Amino acid sequence: MKKISIALLFAVCGLGYGQSALRIGMSRQEVLSKLGSPLKYFDSGTQLYLRHPPIVAQGNVFEVYSRRLLGSSFQLKVHYADDLSQSRLYPTRRLDWLVVEFDRPQPLRQVLRTCPEIVMLCRQGCTLRHGSESKDVKIADVAKTISISANYWDEQGEMQDVKNMEDPVSRVNMEKYFESPLSEEDLGGWTTPSPKR
Repeated sequence: MKKISIALLFAVCGLGYGQSALRIGMSRQEVLSKLGSPLKYFDSGTQLYLRHPPIVAQGNVFEVYSRRLLGSSFQLKVHYADDLSQSRLYPTRRLDWLVVEFDRPQPLRQVLRTCPEIVMLCRQGCTLRHGSESKDVKIADVAKTISISANYWDEQGEMQDVKNMEDPVSRVNMEKYFESPLSEEDLGGWTTPSPKR
């Protein structure tokens, strides 16, 4: 039974697709082994891209990668936090925040099928909720331990309210999910489609 599940997963993801997906909690070494060295760095405080990590940062610093899958180009911004559970002197750097920026607006359904992180998160089903205060969609696993927030943009680059599943999306934020769902509107669920035989 396990072998069938693994075969289906890789058929859904394409060749190496499942292997390329990043997961919250991965060590920096695991990310480097999958994606190699980052192309550049991004300081969220100054909104600047840098060739080397900043000595003094104004905001959160992300390591930046680019990826092209299924005809879509997107940029991965990876942020780490120290995991002190094993050693306080030598903490493990673990992925705690991932931003995926697509090169062009596209339907949410396409994003749900294209981004390996979402494919992996939703392979056994996930929930979609619309935030009441922010104009985004939270895509959470069943246990609601991880979520992905999708921000919607129109052709002029203005953020818009989510009206239906076909609205264009250009950016996805993935982070740990500890927010109460009480203030959000339920949009239903999504399961990564099984491959056609």
